[in-house]
Amino acid sequence: VVGCFPFCCCWMMSFAAVRSVFGGRRWLGAASFVGGLLGVSVLHPVYAEATETLDSIAMSQRAEEAYQKGDNANVIYNFMKDYLNNKSNFRSAEVMWRYARACREKSLLVNTKEEKKALIMEGHKAAEEAVQLNDNSFAAHKWVAIMINNVGEFVSTKQQLLDSYNIKTHFERACELNPSDATSRHLLGVWCFTFADLPWYKRKAAETVFATPPSSTYDEAYSHFVVAEELDPGFYTKNALYLGKTCLRMKDKDNAKKWLRQCVGMKVTNPEDEDAINEAASLLKKL
Repeated sequence: VVGCFPFCCCWMMSFAAVRSVFGGRRWLGAASFVGGLLGVSVLHPVYAEATETLDSIAMSQRAEEAYQKGDNANVIYNFMKDYLNNKSNFRSAEVMWRYARACREKSLLVNTKEEKKALIMEGHKAAEEAVQLNDNSFAAHKWVAIMINNVGEFVSTKQQLLDSYNIKTHFERACELNPSDATSRHLLGVWCFTFADLPWYKRKAAETVFATPPSSTYDEAYSHFVVAEELDPGFYTKNALYLGKTCLRMKDKDNAKKWLRQCVGMKVTNPEDEDAINEAASLLKKL
């Protein structure tokens, strides 16, 4: 996963999961992924003319098409950055949240922490701009929450705590704006599970920052995971895994077995699916 920090919900999904769940596409093919690791930065030929002629609506559509096809993350980032540098008068929320996504994807391919930080900060700024441009864009709110979460890798524990409220607020707004989006609902559930599951010593530390630190319950987390599953049955191995884990925390072994078995029986489409299935199988052995 991308980071694992004590307070800020840096449980965010891996490269594979972001592609399969956030963007609706599956794990990149080997050639595309290797290209990313090699740092390919040359623009794809199909984009050459588009960088000079597309308006923001067409740009967002083209960027989404490239993302869904599995184009190299560096290609998409460079294409969008070139567009924004030359077409600043045509910025839109739809372009900016996709640019935030491109920054995050590219950040997973760079070699140094400094490069990664610069890209995460750039993506965070783009996501914030997306919300400012259109406060009614559910995807803008979802991506600003994702980027705030990723910023947590580079800030203090206190700042992570302060940011945790913003993360939840933006996920809640995304769910409000698009009640049918299973991903936003799942991520809100993970936020709730994270704080319901917080060890006592971390709660004590949180109390040094807040009079009333972030908190939640397993019941609240479970309700979000169930809604996500109802919206898109079987859409994500981790949703089934979290349903099983939440039932375990609530001492509901029968339903825990049900969800963990469902997770184990799901198709592996990327490395994170495999990790989720292995964790579910391990938990089942203990029941």
